[in-house]
Amino acid sequence: MSIFKKKDKEATSLKLSNKKVDFSTTSKKEAKKVEKKKEQKKENQRRFKDFFKSMIAEGKKVTWPTWKKTLVSTAIVLLVVLLFTLLILSFDLIFSQILSLVTGGKLSNPAGA
Repeated sequence: MSIFKKKDKEATSLKLSNKKVDFSTTSKKEAKKVEKKKEQKKENQRRFKDFFKSMIAEGKKVTWPTWKKTLVSTAIVLLVVLLFTLLILSFDLIFSQILSLVTGGKLSNPAGA
């Protein structure tokens, strides 16, 4: 290999972000695509970090309830669920008795049992 061929090969290569792209085998468009992908990756990483920074900042702004308030709220929710359960159960029993009277006590069982 002569000195001239070696210099020509070095002149046709370009270093892009720690990756050497050889233009003798790679077109300029492909080199631009590689560079664009790297820039896009850096942008995505920056946006990912910014998202979590803002999420933490918003979490610090939240006024969290006290333990006592949390227990009271939980008790209220459980009580309302229990009351609605009893209400639905009572309506079911009332309507099943009415339907039993209307049909003469013979309710069909769709399961066939």
